[in-house]
Parts: sequence; structure tokens; C-alpha cells
Amino acid sequence: MAVGVIGGLFMPAFALYGFATMATDSCGPDQCAASVTIPLSSAPFLYLTGACLALLSFAFPWTVRWRKARISVAWIGTATSASVVPLLLSVML
Repeated sequence: MAVGVIGGLFMPAFALYGFATMATDSCGPDQCAASVTIPLSSAPFLYLTGACLALLSFAFPWTVRWRKARISVAWIGTATSASVVPLLLSVML
């Protein structure tokens, strides 16, 4: 389920990333404020980290003993990837 949610977030996050980079057209990459450039540089890494964590949850053994760890890693990965959308919205506002 986590991989499906992250996959569904790809297109909105990609579209927001494209529009958020257009917000830096007026100031250029060297003269923009850090409140604009830091989210733009960290958004791809957050999304990929969340996707890797969700995929890592498949590596845990599928026994009852590892169920909580598998679910926790999947939830953390989903939350990490989902945090990209509000981060990019903050750049656009």
C-alpha cells in the first residue's frame, strides 16, 4: 500500500516541483532566498528516501515477529514522501 501511495504522489509532486522551479526565474539560482532554494534542492531527496524506505519494508521477513518493523518503515517512507507536497507548496506561496 505504501508503494501505491508514493506512486500516486509522483505526478502531483513532479508538477509542483516544475512550477516551484519557475518561481525562481525572477531571481535566478544564485540570488534567491534560502527559503526558496533549500526546499527545491531537498525535495527530490526526500521523495527518493521515502520511496527507498517503502521498498525496504519488503526486505523484512514476512513473519509475525517482523510485522511491526515492516509497517513502521513503510509508514515512515510514506510520510517522508508525502512531506514533499507541502514543502513545495510553501515555495509557491
